[in-house]
Amino acid sequence: MENNADEADVIFFLGSRPDPNTGEEWENYRGGAANGQAGPGVIHVYPDPNVIGRFFPAHVGTAASPTVVTFAGDGCFMMNGQELATMAANNLDVLVIVVNNSLYGTIHMHQE
Repeated sequence: MENNADEADVIFFLGSRPDPNTGEEWENYRGGAANGQAGPGVIHVYPDPNVIGRFFPAHVGTAASPTVVTFAGDGCFMMNGQELATMAANNLDVLVIVVNNSLYGTIHMHQE
């Protein structure tokens, strides 16, 4: 993904990302982008792993950007049918990558 990432891309990582270092690795690659910024070349990483599905609504709001990519676990994906319907109804050019780990990771983390 890093090799194909263009500076015009806006990349979102979900709040319940699978690895706590994922966001930091991409931030280093992109030069330290932080939450609260918007625009080309910005990566949004929500620091709280307890939030499921936070970036689908954000994805809808930024779909006019050149390329918006949202990474989702299967649990996050399941909780955002309404945003997916909005994307389809408005014919938004979106890319959602779903990682099926057959586990609601945030819930599992708190049950252990």
